[in-house]
Amino acid sequence: MAMTIFPPSGMASRALTIRFRSADSNRATSSGTGRGPGSCLSSISIAPSAARRRTVKTEAQQAVLALHRMRQQLVKFRTMQINSLRGLLTEYG
Repeated sequence: MAMTIFPPSGMASRALTIRFRSADSNRATSSGTGRGPGSCLSSISIAPSAARRRTVKTEAQQAVLALHRMRQQLVKFRTMQINSLRGLLTEYG
């Protein structure tokens, strides 16, 4: 199993990939001489992933994206209000 972690924007721009061993390989043997359940902790490997680099957005691009986000939120809120009103009108007839 592999999991990719992307750091917050203010931190280093390298993403990390964490790989875990399967659960079957972590079981102890019947004789008690195998690897125990805690051995999986020593097998976690962290390696930099091949994350795609992105260019930094300009201030104008960020402003346009912010406007799009705000409009999408307003549309969502308006839809919520319309659905709520429709439910109330249906309830009272």
